[in-house]
Amino acid sequence: MNTDRRTLRLVVDSRRATDGVLAAVDLTEVVERAAREAAERAAKTTDPTVLYDQLNAALGDEQLAERLGEPPSESEPEAAATLLTEVLVDDGSGGEGALTDDESTRVAEAFLAELQRELVAIDDEAMGLVELGAAARRRGAVETARDALELAREIAREADDSRAAAAALAGLGDVALRDGSADDAEEQYQASLDRARESGDESAEATALAGLGNVDLQREALDAAEEYHRESLAISRRIDDQSTEANSLASLGTIADRRGDADTAETYLRESLDLKRLVGDEAGEATALASLGSLEEGRGAYAEAVDHYVAAAEGFASTGQTEARLEALQGVVDCQQADGRTADAVETCEDALSVLDDVGMADADSYRRWFRTRHAGLTGDAEAVASLYEQALGLIADGDDPGAFELLDGLWECRSAFDPETTAYSHCLRAGVAFAAYHLLLEEPAVDTGPEEIVETIDAYREALSEPAAVLLAFVRSGGADRELDIDPESPAAEGSVDAIERRVFADFLDRISETPPPAELYAEALARIADSDGDLQTVVQLCLVTWENGEPDSRPVLGAGLVAEVHRERFDIRLPFDRETVVDRIEANRTELSAPLAVLFERFTTGSTDVTPEELVETADTDDPTIVDVERVVVARLLGWLDD
Repeated sequence: MNTDRRTLRLVVDSRRATDGVLAAVDLTEVVERAAREAAERAAKTTDPTVLYDQLNAALGDEQLAERLGEPPSESEPEAAATLLTEVLVDDGSGGEGALTDDESTRVAEAFLAELQRELVAIDDEAMGLVELGAAARRRGAVETARDALELAREIAREADDSRAAAAALAGLGDVALRDGSADDAEEQYQASLDRARESGDESAEATALAGLGNVDLQREALDAAEEYHRESLAISRRIDDQSTEANSLASLGTIADRRGDADTAETYLRESLDLKRLVGDEAGEATALASLGSLEEGRGAYAEAVDHYVAAAEGFASTGQTEARLEALQGVVDCQQADGRTADAVETCEDALSVLDDVGMADADSYRRWFRTRHAGLTGDAEAVASLYEQALGLIADGDDPGAFELLDGLWECRSAFDPETTAYSHCLRAGVAFAAYHLLLEEPAVDTGPEEIVETIDAYREALSEPAAVLLAFVRSGGADRELDIDPESPAAEGSVDAIERRVFADFLDRISETPPPAELYAEALARIADSDGDLQTVVQLCLVTWENGEPDSRPVLGAGLVAEVHRERFDIRLPFDRETVVDRIEANRTELSAPLAVLFERFTTGSTDVTPEELVETADTDDPTIVDVERVVVARLLGWLDD
């Protein structure tokens, strides 16, 4: 293990924390011992006490904390020792016992070396970091969680501690799953399961199995998810691990709910809730209550759902899980509105916005957009709608597609609060046009409302649209096929008005969504997402489909995209707009166009076997300066593993 930026950042942040998740771990003694050892042996001419004081001051320095928190760049030295050295020189630049450049370098390097030894030597330190990582993940501090868990994994490996390694790997799986990286999560959980079984740790085995079940649950592979969770449930009951038992019961409840079996789902969720309360898991109790709220909402029992959601929000608040609290409050607003309790829904929106004003979190803007648009619709606030529409146009212009998409979605839903002849209603319809257009740009079904439904609704009120919105609507109605449409960016409206801004933004937006990336670029993007575990199933398959449908039939990107899509069909049992025979026949007719790794994949896919192993493919891939073939090697290695499984 090397004590790097990540480790130093965790140490610095934990020493500076007075509350929040980092206050859950105390590395003070570790730091003190490492600092004194470094001071004793790193400088011969300076008092060790002075060195120790200066090192402590450097660890608490805002400059170091900021530098460690920044992503490394070519102009910003990345090495932890370099950053610490620079701060030591600054802190010791004057006064008696000041450090010289040479001394500060020796102190920094010695301290980090001692810190490494201290962390590895401390019993249960890895498990403490695992707990820290879990707490950070629950609070939404993803980077802190990842730092703590990766450090715990390295410490566990150094100490050959299978129990801690399994726990750290499972925690990293939880972080990856929360980020939507199902493939990465699966790898972490599988590695955790292997370590748990090697060491005979049945509790860790049950946890890893539950994690793998949650991966399949995210993928909507319900049968596989149920099998994992039932295996986890059997183990946890046998060893009386009530916490893991409660988690698997909750997941089995979710599986039953998605299958439409509300009664079975409720039985599982209430069993989980009882166990969570029994073991004192307040965060888990809140999660179970939120799931029961969702279940009752689906039944149309809105009053009961509100009670569950409110209790869940209170539990999340007391355990510091702001994001989960806000999601529960969203459920409250939905149910209150559905139940005709408009005033209560408005009050809940205002409470949520107050929460957002008091906390700092990565997704704060996203939640703020949701509650503000919902508040505007509930109150019929035309001025708020105009302001939010102008904000949405600004986000489109800035290229903040996720933010614009969310705001346009919310504004479209606001239309029912206004009369069709009002300007506010027009703003909502125009937002709906842009919202529908985004479906063409994103190339994936991001929400339940499709562009066809929006177009059908708007058609009855087309006179309420502005001229630029009407042109954009025509493009959406054509399914993106009419590339002759154009919007003049020059507006007769007053400069700075919403109409003038809209015309300019929609003109650029139409130009952007009219351009389809070349098939080779789409294919490369699909491969990159698989290689980096940075893409959900729908996105990867959609990229492959667009490549297949728009490229030259005998080109390698098209052939590769078709083959990759077919492997996804094989693995996840999904539907594609073409049959397997069509893909196989086209590839067979153009087999010489395949790269070596694609040829290996095609052989395995059509015959069931190949002499080339995934390990061989990965070993021959140049990861420093990869070509498209190198990326194909990495991707094919992963896909071969899928087919073998």
